[in-house]
Amino acid sequence: MRKEGPANGVAQDGTRDGGTCRCSPAAPGIRVFGDRVQPGADLSSTAGWVSDGIQQLADFARPAGVEVWLESHGAFASARETLSVVRASGCVNTGVVWDPLNAYSEFGEEPVTGWRRAWQGLPVTFHIKDGIRIHSSCAQRTWEPVMVGDGDFPALALVALLREQGYRQFISFEWEKRWHPRLFPLAEIALPRFMRWMRTAMES
Repeated sequence: MRKEGPANGVAQDGTRDGGTCRCSPAAPGIRVFGDRVQPGADLSSTAGWVSDGIQQLADFARPAGVEVWLESHGAFASARETLSVVRASGCVNTGVVWDPLNAYSEFGEEPVTGWRRAWQGLPVTFHIKDGIRIHSSCAQRTWEPVMVGDGDFPALALVALLREQGYRQFISFEWEKRWHPRLFPLAEIALPRFMRWMRTAMES
């Protein structure tokens, strides 16, 4: 979904192939990314390409009762940008995978601000993760992932917000060991620690 032309067509065809696989077991949604503005493009044109891609994929997935969920990521990490792209698609079977750390690390958007600005009334599922700010010469590596509760992201405030808003859907614990091999093993350490943290957060 990055640019018009053959490359864009290949990306969309690949997503539709994946959609076919996910439609058969009646999965509720397919996650897609807007990601970064490509060289030679700008935010507005990129948003248009992403929105068009979501529209085509949503039309394809609608007969199977499957939604298309845009993750808040990259140049579209803020609530305002993500919501504008989803709404521009004009499709009812769309939603958002809200990754509030992405919005926080990319734009300084607090979870409460993101929720109040955009997510009410829109199908949403959540990622939760944490990170610490680091000093780096590479602009896109200014955060390093850590266990939830050990970083600079206001994770407790996010859980309190979800409780206050009566959120009753799934929360996805995101642990990117594939991209950060130094992280703890998921099953043996990371997931049990997250579950303990989450229980404490829900009780506080």
